[in-house]
Amino acid sequence: MAAIEDKIPPCAYAYIAPPHGSFDKIVTMRVGQGQDKKEFQVHRGLLCHFSIWFDSQIRLSSTSEVELPDEKPMVVETAIYWMYTNRFWAPGTSEDGEIPLELWRILALCFFASECGIGKLQNAALTLLHRKIVQDWKVSLSYITAYQRSEPGAPVRRVLVDFIAQTWGSSAIELRYYKDLMSSEFTVDLLLALEDAKKAVGVGFNKAKWIEDANRTFCKKYHVHDEEV
Repeated sequence: MAAIEDKIPPCAYAYIAPPHGSFDKIVTMRVGQGQDKKEFQVHRGLLCHFSIWFDSQIRLSSTSEVELPDEKPMVVETAIYWMYTNRFWAPGTSEDGEIPLELWRILALCFFASECGIGKLQNAALTLLHRKIVQDWKVSLSYITAYQRSEPGAPVRRVLVDFIAQTWGSSAIELRYYKDLMSSEFTVDLLLALEDAKKAVGVGFNKAKWIEDANRTFCKKYHVHDEEV
């Protein structure tokens, strides 16, 4: 049976390798705080190629240093690895086909990419999130916290809400454990998503068909495709 990633049509706006001359100067990135603080050495051209935010910050700075005290080193390291390799983990890391990244880290990658203007990384992380959702097939507390952190209409928010609404029969039952943490806005978004899907609460669905349809339309529905991506 083909892996789920083999069934997702490739994004026409996917990874584009940096141009010649991107690997000359080095930028020092200091990430995190206290004992968790970590320093990375990254090629300046690479950062500027992928990120409009880093490009602006580096051009305005008189030094070759970037401070990211509010980010987690593990998340930034994963983003850097993707920039260099177009992968989120090393080959051979996962022998059984399971995604070796935790859900929280994938969600954090989505936010980091969005906030730093790394459009292609955001799209890749959203696709990885979809794959993780299908692999785990359960609602977790991370869904609630990610919803609360995201802006209305944000792709990551829509991915999570649509999954819960469209697979209500098998996923939403787990929401009872988090009902005290859910905002009224979250509840309204779920109801609107149910309406868009023309689905009534409690109506069953075909899991295999849902995955097939979600794979086919994911890029068009959730990726950000503009001149900066």
